Amino acid sequence: MMSQAMRRVVLMALGLTILFMVHSALAEAPDDPGEFQGITYLISPSRVAVEQPVNGSSYNLSVYVKVNNLTLTDRSEGPVNMTVRDSFWRGIHTYDLTFERNLSGVLRFEVPVHEQRFITPVKTAGPVKVVLPPGYSTGDRLLGISSPDPDVVEANGTVLLWKPSAEERIIEVSYYKSNAPRNLRMAFLFISLLGVALGIYYYLNLRRLRSFQADDWHQP
Repeated sequence: MMSQAMRRVVLMALGLTILFMVHSALAEAPDDPGEFQGITYLISPSRVAVEQPVNGSSYNLSVYVKVNNLTLTDRSEGPVNMTVRDSFWRGIHTYDLTFERNLSGVLRFEVPVHEQRFITPVKTAGPVKVVLPPGYSTGDRLLGISSPDPDVVEANGTVLLWKPSAEERIIEVSYYKSNAPRNLRMAFLFISLLGVALGIYYYLNLRRLRSFQADDWHQP
C-alpha cells in the first residue's frame, strides 16, 4: 500500500508536471497574426509580400528596390484609392502616397528577393516581423544569420520578431534550406574521414617503401 506521504509526493509531482506542460504550450503558441501592429515581411522563394499598417491620409515609403502590386485596404471599409508619386535617389526608391481620405488601414506591396538574402530599411518605430518561406531557416553563422539579432524567434526559427525602436534601422536576413546545416556537417565529416584515410594510406605506403629499402640495404 502507498503511504499517505508518498501519495502526496506523487500528486505534487504530477501537478507540477501538468503545470509545466501547460506553461510550455502557452509559451510556444504562435501569436495571432491579426493582432500584430507592425510591419510584416512574408518571404517566398521569388518575392516578399509586405504588410504595413498606416494611419492618416498620407504615407512615405522608402525601399531599396522597386515595389510591385501596391494596394491599400481600410480595416473597416475595404480597398481604398490613393495617389502615388515615386522617385529614386542614391539607391533608395521613395513613394509618396496620398489617400483619398483619412483612415486606419494596411498598405500591401511586393518586392523581389535574390540569393536567399533579404535586406530592407525600417523607418517606422513599430515592431517588425519576418516570416521565412516553408523549409527554410536562419541563425547558422556559416550559412546565414539575421542582423540585428531578432528579439524573439518563433516557429522553429521561421518567424523573427524585432521589438519597437525609436531609431531607424536596417534589417538583413540571410536564410537557407533547413537541412543545409546537416548536409554541411555530413560534408565536413566526409572530408575529415577522407583526410584520415589518405593519411593512413600514405603512412602505410611509406612504411612499405622503407621496408623495401631496408631489405635492399641488407642484401649482399
